[in-house]
Order: sequence, then C-alpha cells, then structure tokens
Amino acid sequence: MSEAKQLVDQNCRAFVESLASKAPTPGGGGAAAMAGALGAALGMMYLNLSVGKPKYQEHEADFQAKLKALDEIKEQLLACVDEDAEVFYPLAKAYRMPKETEPEREQYQRVLEAALYQACAVPEKIMNLCSQAMDAIEYVADKGSVLAKSDAAAAVILCMAAMNAAHLNILINTASMKNRQEAEKIAEEYDHILMLNNIRGSEIADQLKDEIRGNR
Repeated sequence: MSEAKQLVDQNCRAFVESLASKAPTPGGGGAAAMAGALGAALGMMYLNLSVGKPKYQEHEADFQAKLKALDEIKEQLLACVDEDAEVFYPLAKAYRMPKETEPEREQYQRVLEAALYQACAVPEKIMNLCSQAMDAIEYVADKGSVLAKSDAAAAVILCMAAMNAAHLNILINTASMKNRQEAEKIAEEYDHILMLNNIRGSEIADQLKDEIRGNR
C-alpha cells in the first residue's frame, strides 16, 4: 500500500520504468488514469494560451470556468493512479485465499466478488472523469487559440485512449464475477458510455484536424 501512495509522485522516467516492470502496479488502470490526466492538462494548456487575450475576450468567462473544471478533473485522475493500485491489493489477496474445502471456497468467492466490484470502481471513475474532460474541451475547442488547436485535439485523443484502456479493466473484472446479471449490467453500461465517447471524441478531433488544415 505504501508503494501505491508513491506512484503519482514519481518522476516521468520512474513511473514508466515501474509500468514496464513485472510489478503488478502500476498497470493498465494506472496508465489509463495518467493518460486521462495528461489529456485534461493539455486541455488546460489550450485554454491557458487563450485566457486574458483581447482577441478571445468574449469567451473569457467560459475559458475560466472550463479551466477550473479541467484542473479538478486532472487532480482526480492523478489520484486515480494510486487508487487503482490500492484496489488491486485486496483482489490479489483474494486470489491467494485457500480453496481446499467447500467453506473455504465459499469464503473465497464472497471475498473475491467484493474485491472485483471494488476493482471496477476506479476504472469506472476514470471513464466518467475523462468524459467530463471531453465535455469541457468540446465546449471551448472552437473558441480558443488557432495555433493551439492541435493541443485541443490531442487532449481529446488522450482522453479517448484513457477511456478505452479503463474500459478493458472493467471488462477483465466483470468477466470473473459470479453474479453474471450484475456483471453484464456493469459491462453493458460502460460499453455504451465508451461507444458514445469514441464517436464524439473522433468527431471533435476530426473537426479540429480539418480546422488545422484550413488554417495552414
């Protein structure tokens, strides 16, 4: 647990090397959270290049509101790097429980099921936060600095990547749940969320790419 608390405070190289190692954390969930935080941060960069400039004065209030929203999302996604590692440990512990007798197997299944639900909570949170980040970026994407539209597009693409990665963590956990009705309900909910955001994100990115080409 103490190691998990240090993940988000590592420098870039240390985090990437930790990710590359055989250590179970950080893993796909932590990488998804970091990608989402980078997307939100890049969205903030786009806005920071526009705030306070007379050319964009009519949108200043919107820029300030979305900057605040993206900053809060960024901080929550950074926290998810460690949160994802924290929920892994009960799951790993559950898998190591004895399963020799029927009472042991029943206890194992109860503990495992609870740990699987808990492990789904963080990638669900990552997906929801990234969707909110995309909302903020979409709202201001055509209002800010023409020269930084590539950053706005890249921000959306990073949020999409984070959502797709987090979605896989939901699927791997729901696949092991014994309560298939509840597992399928969770999976279908986030399948739908992912589909909508992939469509929306692609449309935003494509529109910004077209604008970039038109501004050459």
